[in-house]
Amino acid sequence: MEIHNLFPTAIGNSIRYLTNEEKYFFDKLREEPTTQNAGNTFTKDRYILNRPELKNLKIDLTDIVNNYLQKVIQPAFDVKPYITISWVNYTEEGQWHHDHCHPNSVFSGVYYIDTDETDKITFTNPNILPYTLDIHPNEYNHWNSKTWWLSTPKDNVFIFPSSLVHKVEATTNKNTRVSLSFNTFLKGQIHEKLSELNL
Repeated sequence: MEIHNLFPTAIGNSIRYLTNEEKYFFDKLREEPTTQNAGNTFTKDRYILNRPELKNLKIDLTDIVNNYLQKVIQPAFDVKPYITISWVNYTEEGQWHHDHCHPNSVFSGVYYIDTDETDKITFTNPNILPYTLDIHPNEYNHWNSKTWWLSTPKDNVFIFPSSLVHKVEATTNKNTRVSLSFNTFLKGQIHEKLSELNL
């Protein structure tokens, strides 16, 4: 039987290395106040990428999101993404990040600043609805899994639809897991005729 892989969820993955100056910035950032989340903490500053020290990083991350937009959506008109808010997450050993999505955003991204080989991000399958027949599979695959995790090596960037639910299981990392999260929106012409929208 032929299986047609209709309506998959695209997860973009790219690599961007920090400069020495950016590494120094993130090291010093740990001294700033944080806010308690459900299972970890994050910076009080939710516009981290607006700091002058991260100007080039913001440009590069925006380019990565635009690359995702062009490859996955392939817009017909001149539309570009821009980063709205950004913050840094700190996850200590035994801490986690609850199931969540990112409202008021089109695409979201996570940039991994400090991780180890056991760290990962877990996504929830948006095509498996509650209250349907739950058949236990003999072997998990992209169609029958309720969740799927990806390893999150240092210097990797993941881009995904902001509506996609994701989480971080309790980490076994002895060091603090540090990640930069950001949301995006679009500017430009989205559509035409009776569906026209210019942002």
